[in-house]
Amino acid sequence: MRLKDNVVIVTGAGTGIGAAIVEHLISVEGASVVAVGRRAEPLEALAKKTGCLPCPADVSKRADVKHIIKTTTSEYGGVDTLISNHGVLSLANFETTDEEVWRESLEINTVGPFLLAQESAPAMESRGGGSIVLISSVAAYFAYPPDNVAYSSSKGAVITMTRSLAVELGSRNIRVNCICPGLVRTPMVDPIFQQIADNRKVSLDEAYALAGRHLPAGRMGLPEDFGGPCAFFASQDSRWVTGAILNVDGGTTVLNPGIMSVMREAEAG
Repeated sequence: MRLKDNVVIVTGAGTGIGAAIVEHLISVEGASVVAVGRRAEPLEALAKKTGCLPCPADVSKRADVKHIIKTTTSEYGGVDTLISNHGVLSLANFETTDEEVWRESLEINTVGPFLLAQESAPAMESRGGGSIVLISSVAAYFAYPPDNVAYSSSKGAVITMTRSLAVELGSRNIRVNCICPGLVRTPMVDPIFQQIADNRKVSLDEAYALAGRHLPAGRMGLPEDFGGPCAFFASQDSRWVTGAILNVDGGTTVLNPGIMSVMREAEAG
């Protein structure tokens, strides 16, 4: 129960990684959690299951972000931790991507975390400090086709933002760290693997298993893999950690695809 006196805001909390983080922080760590998302229905369902406080909002809009902070401080007296987990995966071909797709990726994936950090920092400082955890992606490191330039660019900005905010907010006793998930089985990622399943004529479970066997960890990620890392960054266990980038990816980023392709060719010969 490391976070029993901790008030945490989790965005993108309706489903997937965000919902799993909320469940872990409440059931294992004892935190008080405000669950934020654009859709009210999944937040209400999560509230019934976990006891979190649902707060529907669009984090790309400052007025909504101010509402989140006001709701949290009114209900719990302040803010200790922000976990900015929300995101949109806009897969669009470079040649045909219009400005709206690009702007949506930036507004949700990059502007949203900035507004949340900016509005929550004073509330954290008033309580003596706090912790901000920004969720990026391993897509920030790689240029991989197809149709990924907008998403990767927006997530790369989150890593740079983490480092900049760690410097900006350090004197206010606010730590800022980042988690980069690999491919995780979530509703956002399911369509990609459904295409694999259809091409291979296998089930969705089998498609995830086929892809996951190539990772060092031997499987794809699950939403439940992220509650612990987030709790670490929120807790005093990481009190001298700021500006850090943690890959929670089953070993995705330690693989060298170029060398692997050479080795596969060698084995085939």
